Amino acid sequence: MQISKMIVVKFKRFQALLLSVLLACFITSCDNGEGALDLNGQDNHTELLTNQVNNVIIPSISNYQDATETLYLSANNFCNSINDSNLNSFRDAYHNTYKSFQSAALHNYYANVNYDLVNTTNLFPIDTLLLKNIIISSTYNFSSESQKRANGFPAIDYLIYSSQNSISTFVSDEKKCSYLLKLTESIKNKATQLDEMWSGSLKENFVSNDGVEIGSSIHVQLNSALSYYEDHIRENKVGLPIGRVGPLDSPIEPDPTKIEAYYQSKYNGNDLFALSLVKESIQEMEDLYLGGNTSRDDLINSGYDRLLISRGHTEVDSDIKSQFDLIYTKIDERTSITGSTDLYDAIQGLITILKSDMFPLLNIQDADGKNDGD
Repeated sequence: MQISKMIVVKFKRFQALLLSVLLACFITSCDNGEGALDLNGQDNHTELLTNQVNNVIIPSISNYQDATETLYLSANNFCNSINDSNLNSFRDAYHNTYKSFQSAALHNYYANVNYDLVNTTNLFPIDTLLLKNIIISSTYNFSSESQKRANGFPAIDYLIYSSQNSISTFVSDEKKCSYLLKLTESIKNKATQLDEMWSGSLKENFVSNDGVEIGSSIHVQLNSALSYYEDHIRENKVGLPIGRVGPLDSPIEPDPTKIEAYYQSKYNGNDLFALSLVKESIQEMEDLYLGGNTSRDDLINSGYDRLLISRGHTEVDSDIKSQFDLIYTKIDERTSITGSTDLYDAIQGLITILKSDMFPLLNIQDADGKNDGD
């Protein structure tokens, strides 16, 4: 009788052990669905990199390239028949392309930085005297260092919004259309080159450059995107207009003329379009973090959020997502870039979390070597 009881006890223990094993296998199989990370392979980031290039980087470049095609076509239509209808169509194409540029520009690494996308397309404020001289002389070199302040979207902003009667300015000076056509063609050609590069060998090289050490794709992507975020979003888009050049620096004199899309802001009497450009760039930063899963419903893609969560850092992930939400709230509350510093502070808050928390947890070396959140 005693032996029978022992057999029963051992059998129940075996059943419990078997159930535990089966349950563990079930959980693992459920987590290995489409887009899930291999939680055991923490040093293999092939899936994350593949997802980044397929669902984040290439879509942003391709959307921008498509928009530049429409921009160039709209410029031709406008210059062939200068009227209000064609001007409005060109302005719509300009708005769409400028917004899509924000996404492409955040990926300021590899081909994008080699082709100098940001500096040849969106340095503001525009040098109006230089622009006028270039138009008069009809000497265009859109890759030239000397022309960077009379180039890209800021130049278009000036041409179509600096006057309350843009039609008359183009009718009275046919050289403006000549410049506009060459400029939009240059923007289109560069976007096409980038699209071809990212869809070609660069795609494979990006994925194969695994690891987190300096020079790896993850290190380059995160540090370069964050550097762009600091310099071009925090400082150029928001900081300089309100008199801030860094979180620890003394305030400087605010200069609202340094707002992105400045002439449209003057034309409209508000900064809503400039704020929409800020929002587009923030959304791309979030898209990069989430691996394209902007709905946040399920961890269906291999983003950096999933990498944090798979390693048990759910609080940091939650902090990052909350900070993105705060930035959007601060943008939506405003009609002007200038004013209080709360938007600037919210943008800076994300930098602090990424550098101080996420980078160390993922073993990513901050490019400045400090990981101090500045």
